[in-house]
Amino acid sequence: MNLDLQKVLPAEAFETEQNEGDYIGKDGLLYCGVCRTKKQTRLPASDFTGGREIIVPCICKCKVEENKRKEEEEKKRQEMQRLERLKASSLMDAKLKAARLDGYKVDGDNQKIYNLAGNYVKRFDEMYEKRQGLLFWGTVGTGKSYTAACIANELLNQMIPVVMTSFVKILQNIQGNPDEEERIMAGLNAAKLLIIDDLGAERSTDYALEKVYNIIDSIFIGHGVGAMGIAGLAITFPLMNLVVAFCTLVSAGGSTISSIRLGQKDLDGATEVLGNTLMFCLINAVVFGGLAFLFLDEILRFFGASQDTLPYARDFMQIILAGTPITYTMIGLNNIMRATGYPKKAMLTSMVTVVCNIILAPIFIFHFDWGIRGAATATVISQFIGMVWVVKHFLDKDSFVRFRPDFWKLKKRIISSIFSIGMSPFLMNVCACVIVIIINNSLQRHGGDMAIGAYGIINRLLTLYIMIVLGLTMGMQPIVGYNFGAQKHDRVKQTLKLSILTGVCITSSGFLICELFPHAVSAIFTNDQELIDIASRGVRICVLMFPLVGAQIVIGNFFQSIGKAKISIFLSLTRQLLYLLPGLIFFPRFIGLDGIWTSMPVADFFAFLTALVVLWTYIRKKNKESIA
Repeated sequence: MNLDLQKVLPAEAFETEQNEGDYIGKDGLLYCGVCRTKKQTRLPASDFTGGREIIVPCICKCKVEENKRKEEEEKKRQEMQRLERLKASSLMDAKLKAARLDGYKVDGDNQKIYNLAGNYVKRFDEMYEKRQGLLFWGTVGTGKSYTAACIANELLNQMIPVVMTSFVKILQNIQGNPDEEERIMAGLNAAKLLIIDDLGAERSTDYALEKVYNIIDSIFIGHGVGAMGIAGLAITFPLMNLVVAFCTLVSAGGSTISSIRLGQKDLDGATEVLGNTLMFCLINAVVFGGLAFLFLDEILRFFGASQDTLPYARDFMQIILAGTPITYTMIGLNNIMRATGYPKKAMLTSMVTVVCNIILAPIFIFHFDWGIRGAATATVISQFIGMVWVVKHFLDKDSFVRFRPDFWKLKKRIISSIFSIGMSPFLMNVCACVIVIIINNSLQRHGGDMAIGAYGIINRLLTLYIMIVLGLTMGMQPIVGYNFGAQKHDRVKQTLKLSILTGVCITSSGFLICELFPHAVSAIFTNDQELIDIASRGVRICVLMFPLVGAQIVIGNFFQSIGKAKISIFLSLTRQLLYLLPGLIFFPRFIGLDGIWTSMPVADFFAFLTALVVLWTYIRKKNKESIA
């Protein structure tokens, strides 16, 4: 092959830059006047040179050094830009960006923590390979966030991607903003170290606490009042869900915002949120509770009450509604107490109210013979004790956030923020309420009061197992979230598999117990043989697909753990709206009461299939991305 470079390459390729001081050497080539090295070289005659010798430019020694220096400068410039991008994507509070270990104020109390933080930074590569992290536990103001920020900033200066945030901040930032959600998730995915500040402050226990109260009341009412009492209590489910919904609207928003303010070191802002939450709770309780009280009979009839069950449902809800200011205050302030650095104290409040309810309910129902009113009274008094406990906490001068004289002044921006954050759980509860209304009315048409009472028993039995699975998912979420952020997808898959397996085992145990001993488990709640028979048949049908429910719940919470909130909400609602609701309309027309029971396992089956397809699609997509 004969290729003439002078014909192929442009003329500029053979032109040598000549500076002042450059000279021609004895070999006829141009030399640099500074470093005395060649700026030209000869290419021997060859096919590539057209059969003749040609002279081409080359780089002298000082030019090589100059280029190397420019490359290093450009590399440093790019590194600084990357560092700035890393710091910008760290989501760290501006007040913590200056935190450094060399500025750490060491004393006798924190020397150990300082050494621990320093060693973690020095041995981060080893810690990263072993997937070892740190857990800082303590009250507000002990330096947990500052120490974590020191670690984050030291690693960031080493060009190691770090994200330091909290779940409440993430929720606040992505609220109604898909673009921001995508940006934040991308940052989380790229981080080698994920620091979650104030872990647990985002958690709301309103639902779980209300379910515990319901289970306790059902057991004592079933044995102390009878079948009609159980049926009457079942009628109140939708209204109780609305009570929880309106309470969550305030408490979820208030606790989230107070945590954010405190994370921003805005003590005055957190104090303002505390006062606004309390006043909003009281206003909400009076307005909602008052209206529901005035139109109670009409509401209960709409929910499926008959002439026989209406007196029981009315007696129970009159006291519950009268106590809504107590309930809302206790739950609202308890959530803020948890969010402002007192999780143990908040947990103790819930435990105390439950224990008090267990003690007082049988006394009022059996000893004083107050019947179903006794159960409601026990619940309200228990919550009053909890309310006194949390109010005392916020009146204590030692409390980090406490009431001040002008707490009653409402501020529009705070109330608006509470509404925006609390609206999502509010709507979820309202949806649950609508479904229960439809179920109660369908049960009334096809089975009467006893069928409603049977559903009350079934609902509580299944809730026990579902709450255990939900507890499992709460433990799964931080593990999955951390490893997902660290891009350790194998560990994410392993955690998901173990969680699904455990969830299936839990619900399978419920399936076996309910299928093998339906009469025994139904008899826990009542002595009425007719009610036991109806509930026994109903529960055996309802749990036919119950082993799959564990997997469906875990998969739904998995997507929540990795920041796919929309998918999680979709999976949560598929069973209720897409499958259960049509089933409740279709099946009872052909097989009556059994049709209502049948609609539930059918909904469970299709909800599981939907969750499985969504999960399979997601994993397949991720696998393709990893290959690419």
